Amino acid sequence: MQLPYFIFKGVRSDSMGVVVNEYPPISRPPERITSVIVPGRSGTLTVAESNRTIFDSYSRAFECSLIPGSNIDAVFAWLSGAGDLVAGNEPNRRYKARIAAQIDMNKIIRGNPYRAFTLVVVVQPEKYLYPSALAIELTASPAQLTNPGNTPALPKITVYGSGNGVLSINTQPVQISGMTGGIILDWAADVITDPSGTVYQASMVEGGPQYIDPGHNAVLWTGGITGIKVEPNWRFV
Repeated sequence: MQLPYFIFKGVRSDSMGVVVNEYPPISRPPERITSVIVPGRSGTLTVAESNRTIFDSYSRAFECSLIPGSNIDAVFAWLSGAGDLVAGNEPNRRYKARIAAQIDMNKIIRGNPYRAFTLVVVVQPEKYLYPSALAIELTASPAQLTNPGNTPALPKITVYGSGNGVLSINTQPVQISGMTGGIILDWAADVITDPSGTVYQASMVEGGPQYIDPGHNAVLWTGGITGIKVEPNWRFV
């Protein structure tokens, strides 16, 4: 039987002598809105930040114990900073997380060598498919992408071709000018580079970012584009 666990920065908790006693609940992140009080009107007016739903980061608390003989200094060094988090109660989801809160190793009772602690992790609102989906190669236009997640994905798209072209996902076109062998549109990182990933080429692109919405998405390209490779970054809230 597998013991409760989490993976942080590629390291599994039980390999460090950390036992998970209780997982945090699986939660939907809070939506970011502004509530405005209108004089003479009951209630509040809700103002959205964007035409797409925006969420805030939130905290998850793991109740843990440390096995006797474990290296506390090594555990403290590991449970710090930012990294990817996978929890045993959601083994097919990956969070972008940061651990910054104080960690107190408390003795449970006198004579008991185990120590208990609460690990508070701040996670970004979107969680990603784990392991990540394989890249999708599209060689003919029009084409289709199907997002299995419940929130729009920001993909990394490698565009093949030369010269000028237009790439559209649904009603989100981008105009690309002066390609030499292609271009990389990394909408997740908000970076546009040449095919080597080393030369910034944002000036060659007009439009974006491009989202892949939940469900079916039409993909179309014209001009000097010959095909694309999509690393979809499917995600959920």
